[in-house]
Amino acid sequence: MTIIKSIIKTYLKIFFLSLSFILIIDFIFGKKILNIINPNITQYYDHKIYHHDLKKNINIENEWEPGKKYNTCTDSNGFRISCNSKELNNKNFDIAFIGDSFTEGVGIEYEKTFVGLISKNKSNLKIANLGVTSYSPSIYLVKIQELLKNNYKFKRLIIYIDISDIYDEGKKYRIHNDRIYTMKNIYLENFQSFISKSFPLTSTAVKNLKNNLTSPFETKVKVMKWNDCTYLEKCYERANWTYNDNKFEKFAINKSLATVEKIYQLAKENNIKISIGIYPWPGMLLYDSKNSKQVKIWKEFCNNRCEFFFNNFPEFYDYSKKHSPKETIHKFYMQGDVHFNADGHAIIANNFIKIFKN
Repeated sequence: MTIIKSIIKTYLKIFFLSLSFILIIDFIFGKKILNIINPNITQYYDHKIYHHDLKKNINIENEWEPGKKYNTCTDSNGFRISCNSKELNNKNFDIAFIGDSFTEGVGIEYEKTFVGLISKNKSNLKIANLGVTSYSPSIYLVKIQELLKNNYKFKRLIIYIDISDIYDEGKKYRIHNDRIYTMKNIYLENFQSFISKSFPLTSTAVKNLKNNLTSPFETKVKVMKWNDCTYLEKCYERANWTYNDNKFEKFAINKSLATVEKIYQLAKENNIKISIGIYPWPGMLLYDSKNSKQVKIWKEFCNNRCEFFFNNFPEFYDYSKKHSPKETIHKFYMQGDVHFNADGHAIIANNFIKIFKN
C-alpha cells in the first residue's frame, strides 16, 4: 500500500510540475507560439468594449458548410471586404451596414453576400460592412458609439435585424458602463477573459477539444441545433418567439426596441439617416406568416424614424406559397443551417436595390 501511495505521489508531482511548466511557457510565450503555429486560427478576437469583432487586415480561409471553403478578408478597420479590394484607409462612408452573421455573410464569398452585391451595384458609394457573427442590438449600439468616438463618419446606417437578436438581447448580452457583457456574473466574465488572454495556448486547446468531441457516427451534413431542437423544429427557441409566447419574449422585445431607439437617437445627433431591414429564418416559412410579429414590430418602429424599411418577408413567403416551404428552404438557405446561400443573399440585395434611392 505504501509503495502504491509513493507511486501516486510521484505521478502527481510529475503531473503538477509539468502543468506548471506548460502554463508558465503559455503565459510568457503562448500568444507568439499560437501565431507561429497558426496565425489564422480564427478571424475573430475579443474586443474590450463591444465584446468581439473581426480581426484587421486578414485573409483567412474558412469552412462553414462541411467541405465548402470560402475566404474572409478585412480592411484596416476590421470591416469585411472583397479579397480583391484595394485598401483605401477610409473612415468616411456613405452607407454602413450592421447586423450579425447574415450581414457578415458567413459561409459565402464576399462578392455573393448581399452587402457585396449591393456594393457592386452602388460602386459610386463608399460602403462599410460592420456586421459580425453573434451581434445583437446592444453590440450594434456600443460599436457604433465607439466608431463615432474614433472619428468614423457615416451618412446612412442600415441595421439588418436578425430573428436571433431578440433572443440574444433577452438572454445573452447586456450593457454595463458603456461596455458589453454577457448575462454571466461580470466578475466571472472578467476572470474568464483574463484566463483566456493569459493562457492562449491552453484556452485554444480546450476549445478545440470541446468542439471536436462529436460522435464518430455524425453525418457530414451538420444540422443546426439549439437545446436539442433542430433549426426547422417548432421548439427551436432562438426563432420561435415570433410564433410562440415565450417567457422572455416581452422583456427581450422591449429591450431590443429601447436599444434600437438609442441607436436612432445617436444617429440623429450625428446627422445619420437610419433604415432597418428584416428577413425570415427557414423555420418561419413552416410555422409563421408574411405578416410576422417581426414585421409588425419593426415596421411600427420605423414609422417617423427610418428613411427606408427593407422588408424581405414577402419575397420568401410569396415564393413559398407558389412552390412550397420545403422547396423555398432548399433554394435560398444553406443545407442544415438558418443562413442564406448565394440565392438567398441575392434576394436581400435585390430588395435593397429596388427600394433604396441615393
